[in-house]
Amino acid sequence: MAEEDPIAMMERIRPVARLNFDPELTKSTVVMQSMDNFAYPTIFPKDPDNPSPHPAEWIEKDGIEAYNEAKKRGELFRFKTNKEADEFAHGSWKPKLKEKKMRDVFNKMLEATEPDKTLTNIFKGE
Repeated sequence: MAEEDPIAMMERIRPVARLNFDPELTKSTVVMQSMDNFAYPTIFPKDPDNPSPHPAEWIEKDGIEAYNEAKKRGELFRFKTNKEADEFAHGSWKPKLKEKKMRDVFNKMLEATEPDKTLTNIFKGE
């Protein structure tokens, strides 16, 4: 069985961002750590089937406790090297997710006006 694409997995496990109580009211979908070729979240919605953006509805864990919680929830991201896992844990996935979301929005706009076109088809010249 093929492993799930890390960007798709991130979207699946964190459909809701946690609000942070800071002056800018920033959001965190995930804060991560890495260990032994794995990257894993350290913040978890208390109810993964019904996540809430409210910070009180999230739990924070660190180190091996976070690893074990992520493993229990099926939220371990496996990589070929420690370097890849560490880069992912430090946010290398964020620009890719933003790009994917922008592409998805653009494709939905195209579908509304030209159902046979997608962004991929346009770049291929179809």
